[in-house]
Amino acid sequence: MQEDVLPRNVSIQKLTKLLTNYMNRFGYTNLTTENEVDLMTTSRDDSDSRDPHRYYVIALDKHVSQQIETMQDNLGLPVTGKLDKETLETLLLPRCGMRDIEPSGDAGNFVLQGSWLKHDLTYRVLNITHRLTAKEFHDTMARAIQMWAEVTPLTIKRVEATSTADIDIYFADGSHGDGYNFDGIGGTLAHGFYPPAAWEDQDIPTLAGDIHFDLAEKFVTNSHKGVDILQ
Repeated sequence: MQEDVLPRNVSIQKLTKLLTNYMNRFGYTNLTTENEVDLMTTSRDDSDSRDPHRYYVIALDKHVSQQIETMQDNLGLPVTGKLDKETLETLLLPRCGMRDIEPSGDAGNFVLQGSWLKHDLTYRVLNITHRLTAKEFHDTMARAIQMWAEVTPLTIKRVEATSTADIDIYFADGSHGDGYNFDGIGGTLAHGFYPPAAWEDQDIPTLAGDIHFDLAEKFVTNSHKGVDILQ
């Protein structure tokens, strides 16, 4: 199958909606209607309109094609500017819920980059999904933290949930107060926030550095029967 060819039994309306929602949600463009994604189609095989193996050839508006190139580059995909098979499959994968690109006019509450001004950090776990035991989750977080500590100058230590910490880790569902709503099973699995900006007081609790997991997800450890929380 050529890269710019997709199965004909995939609804063009669904493709349009998928692309529009993804690009809006993750900061690549701001399309107000699905019609702004100009998808034109031709049939690769007109021999039998009932044949589910026929294909659509997708042509895109030039601006949208350029945005797709940016998206493909960010996602580590071949940069084709087309809604090809590999790109479509990637759009359907569960992922982090944070934007890849912040709107240029949004000074907002968060920045695209930041760094901790101190090297000794603390984190606390405020709650745990019922799908994991406390030991499973704490052991997994300790392994993940160790991976970061091995490649940074940071020392990161867990404190009790009743203590003040630099990083809060918790599970939530739907709207949970940070402006990045979770969407149930599949889609967004978790999101994390950048460290505070240099001009911010790093000792005042904020969302900076925090990590949130979608409570609806079937998180597991050392199993393929769900979402491995370490991966």
